[in-house]
Amino acid sequence: MQVSSIAKNIGIGSFKADYNFTFWDTGLIKIPNIGVLILDMDSTLIDSMNTQSYLIDVISVKLKNPRLKPEDGTILPIKAPVPVKKKVAYDLIYQLIALILLALFLIYLWTKRINEKKHERELESIKASSYEIALEKLKKLKKIDLTLESNKKIFYVDLSFILREYIEKSFFIRTLEMTTNEIKENRFLLPFDERSLDNFIKILQMSDMVKYAKYDSEEFKNNLDDAIKFVQNTSKYLDN
Repeated sequence: MQVSSIAKNIGIGSFKADYNFTFWDTGLIKIPNIGVLILDMDSTLIDSMNTQSYLIDVISVKLKNPRLKPEDGTILPIKAPVPVKKKVAYDLIYQLIALILLALFLIYLWTKRINEKKHERELESIKASSYEIALEKLKKLKKIDLTLESNKKIFYVDLSFILREYIEKSFFIRTLEMTTNEIKENRFLLPFDERSLDNFIKILQMSDMVKYAKYDSEEFKNNLDDAIKFVQNTSKYLDN
């Protein structure tokens, strides 16, 4: 039961109140007496009374509106509850995204570390092979027939090239593109001891002068031996 409206000044000493009743069943329903208290302005009780009781016949909505007909002829069913939208678990989504990003980052670090180790092994292999290749090429120079004048120039050109190539591939210094004077001026770039550096530069200078100087067979042999010793002595710097 709910009061819907109250009207005053209906008459002297009278007022009117309207009530709304809600029923959850059909049939003959009795509205009981309702007690009414009359209060003064200061809320003191002046009088009290009871309303009359009433019998009313409650009918279903289908009788008021014939278009509303349930399939089994009974009272219309209660409306189904309104579906509630599920709350999206944003916190869980953010956590999953963070875990995925962390996993990708770890995979990146792991892959990078493997590639770095692979690159280091390749560099070590290049260094080792360049050392072996240089010695092999120098030993082949011993087979050149130096009695022929034309072979003397070829000998020193090859000797200079082999040593420059060995340093460039082993220590990654572009000696193939540098002149002898440039190598001499930048000798501090080479990680060798002074004696090895002096021997190396000496061999390069002699190779440059082969057009103008005459060397005997013994000097050719000594220069070749010095070149072989240079490669062997500097191989210890390959691990640095």
